[in-house]
Amino acid sequence: MANPEDKTTGIPFLLFSLLIASVPLTITTYLNNQSDLPKNAALQITGSLFIISVIVVYFRSVLKGSQKTFAGLLYFKKSLDPFILLFLFAALISTVFSLNPEISYTGQYERQYGLVLIIFITLIYFLSPAVYKRENSIPQLLFIMEIVSIAVAAYAVLQWCGIDPFAFQPVNDKRPVSFLGNAVFTGGFLAINLPISLLNTSGKKNLPAKIIFPLVIVFGIAATGTRSAYIAVTAAFIVLAFFYPVAAGMGGASLKKTIKVSGLILFGGIVLAIAVTIIFNNNPFILRVLSIFSSSDNPRFALWRDSFDIFLKYPLFGPGIGMFPNALEEFYSLRLRNDEIRKYFDNAHNNYIQVLCTMGITGLIAYMLILFSSINASIKGIYSSTEKRDKLLFLSLMCVLAAYAIYGLTNFDEIAITLYIFVYLSVIRFVYKKNTMQYKWDSKGFLFTSIAISLIILSFCSYSTYNIINNIRADRYYLEGIKYFSDQKFTEGVNKINSAILLNSSCGNFRYNLAVNVYGFAVTNNKLSVESKSNLLNQAAGEMLRARKTFISINSCDAILAMIYYEQGDINKADSTKNEVFKRDPLSMNFRLNLIMYYSKSDQMDKARENMKQVLKTGFESVGVWNAAAYYYYKTGDKVKASFYYNKVLSAEPGNKAVIDMLEKLK
Repeated sequence: MANPEDKTTGIPFLLFSLLIASVPLTITTYLNNQSDLPKNAALQITGSLFIISVIVVYFRSVLKGSQKTFAGLLYFKKSLDPFILLFLFAALISTVFSLNPEISYTGQYERQYGLVLIIFITLIYFLSPAVYKRENSIPQLLFIMEIVSIAVAAYAVLQWCGIDPFAFQPVNDKRPVSFLGNAVFTGGFLAINLPISLLNTSGKKNLPAKIIFPLVIVFGIAATGTRSAYIAVTAAFIVLAFFYPVAAGMGGASLKKTIKVSGLILFGGIVLAIAVTIIFNNNPFILRVLSIFSSSDNPRFALWRDSFDIFLKYPLFGPGIGMFPNALEEFYSLRLRNDEIRKYFDNAHNNYIQVLCTMGITGLIAYMLILFSSINASIKGIYSSTEKRDKLLFLSLMCVLAAYAIYGLTNFDEIAITLYIFVYLSVIRFVYKKNTMQYKWDSKGFLFTSIAISLIILSFCSYSTYNIINNIRADRYYLEGIKYFSDQKFTEGVNKINSAILLNSSCGNFRYNLAVNVYGFAVTNNKLSVESKSNLLNQAAGEMLRARKTFISINSCDAILAMIYYEQGDINKADSTKNEVFKRDPLSMNFRLNLIMYYSKSDQMDKARENMKQVLKTGFESVGVWNAAAYYYYKTGDKVKASFYYNKVLSAEPGNKAVIDMLEKLK
């Protein structure tokens, strides 16, 4: 006989399935932000539909007098839920006291990780029992997550082989990014899902599938070259080896045999690994694994050290979610600047430090308690469950958490990883039977309270959906604007990015790039009148000052502002701003390249030479460096060196007309 609850929860189940399938696989070249923004949109739109469907079904059951159908949804797990709520509280309070609450709410443009994301995953965590109550729903949902992992892994392997039918792979990135937009995220995502496939938690009946599915995921992890994922998988296997005999109910002779066989397999694996390392010592995969043991000079160590100063300044609630890069600018050390010459860190590359340096000690305590309580519940579940199926489920979830905890030591979450971890936490919450407090939800007071809370949630979901759709539209305009600028269509580019700003006025990236392009056009276009050039420079300065409030790097904004002030003839203001830039970052590679071009153009060759020396002694090479060096040597009359550097630019950009014209002049 069919379970009546299956009909009641049918639509929420379908929407929940769509949620966990769509978020990891959503990526598009239709937008400038190809991965994080569309994934965030998939989470907010499908998540909103799921949340609304649960609320509708709940009140429908109340009106029909069948409250018992949803009775299991409304409970409080005392051993798990307080820490989720504490984490949400830390996120809320850090947003209130954030350096920029608006950015903390939505998240930075690149990462899209903000308070709104945490609210969604918290709601999904608490409302997911609405679908878990369906018969056999958890294995079905885990199977969907496994299939998604297979798709991600298979595409990573294809990209590793040089096959990329959807053109997701960035041009200068050699490691497969699959559907996650970054090789590190792809490796981490697959690492946390491997235990579910390996232990066949979804209950696959087909023997080849039981073997092939985890193997595909393993190959996908290997293809990404993500060292933290390799270590995470190792941690998961250690946990698996330690607890599997208990979960499988082994004892006596069976246990001894398993230990003996496992020992032989482990010994054989070690011998094989050593042999492969010796024979194929130049293999890229082997080199990647060996690099784990030679990472003492990794810039992450300098990053973690510098990040700790953020905690000392904002110890309790942090500078706000998404505000790590802005807060770090004050504490960037010269060592870290030298390690990453033309880059900035927008994340601590460590989940624990990242939480500490955005949500303070309150957030870190909540985050750690979530992990510890969930692992503890999984261990207790292994020992207390009476059915082997439940024991293996708890074991697989504990392996997931072990892999996630280790992965987070050197890398960080993105939206799909965060969603899946909270789904796994919700499964633990539902299956773990202890410490449950059931609400007396049939009272009138509770009903009125649930109506009020539901209205707030519905308003939040509606606004979030509307806002994220506008952000998608804005990003499309932004991409079109960038393409127009690259095609030398200045007016069209300005119009498109202005359209993007109208839809998403808080995005610093839009304003920053608009200001940079307007400044560049004003400086390079010799046909402009003095008045037109002045107007454009004023517009660029205004946009950059507005971008400065929300852009990821204040120093980058000030570096362009200084150049604008120089072009406007306001030398005192320009020098003052320049000194502030160099005070924060004595290297400032991009800024120095712009200064070389400006000083060379205005025949201030001593100043140009000083900046040229600073650039060349780093040994860093790029088209920007070559172009600046070529123009500097052209202005000094050294035609040989000027031709040398212009030819280097031309080898990287064969169609660069400006360079071709300069080479003609040098003949």
